[in-house]
Amino acid sequence: MEPIDPFFTGGLTIRAAVHFEERITALKTALSEGSPGAIVDEAKSLLECVYRTIITDHNGSVLPGRRGEPTLPELYSQAKSYVIFSNDEIIHSRIDEACSKLTLIIGQTRNSNGAAAHGQDAYAQNLLSRDEAYYFAREALSVSALFLNKHLSTESHLHARLKYEDHDDFNEHLDDIEEWPILFGQELRPSETLFNNDPMRYREALIEYHENVSANPESA
Repeated sequence: MEPIDPFFTGGLTIRAAVHFEERITALKTALSEGSPGAIVDEAKSLLECVYRTIITDHNGSVLPGRRGEPTLPELYSQAKSYVIFSNDEIIHSRIDEACSKLTLIIGQTRNSNGAAAHGQDAYAQNLLSRDEAYYFAREALSVSALFLNKHLSTESHLHARLKYEDHDDFNEHLDDIEEWPILFGQELRPSETLFNNDPMRYREALIEYHENVSANPESA
């Protein structure tokens, strides 16, 4: 996967993730139209989508918050537990602190100045300028890119939503080293047979394969 460009929404993508693409499209539309309230709405929605994706990929589901549905900071806390920002503890801690504060501030700004902000009366004026909204959008894209790049560089994203067609290199490797079973005179691909009949074993073998490739790149 190519590294994600944090300043260009067209570079932020997850294969076959329809809702994620809808969030990116909505943010691009808000940025092009220049509505500050809509921009911060979509910036917050993008972060929420990214955090939920990472949590679900790793854990299978999102845990409830202290008062039911988790808040954006609570989603951040769950998602960050599955992401290593840096192998250096100090750098990891500093990035965590920065992303945590940005997440909180973007959520608060959306609640007070978003197009669907909480608690405003009919005559309330949104004092958030376009430049300020662009800043929050850029920060949301940057945090999203960081989380997705770090998440996709680990094996945790293989724990759920497994798709056979996403792993051609592994499938070909498995087909090369295993005997092809024959059913009614027709050969069956070992990789496809394993995926359809024992997805847990397929997942385990897939993770082991990627760990071996990471440890020995020349063997890939």
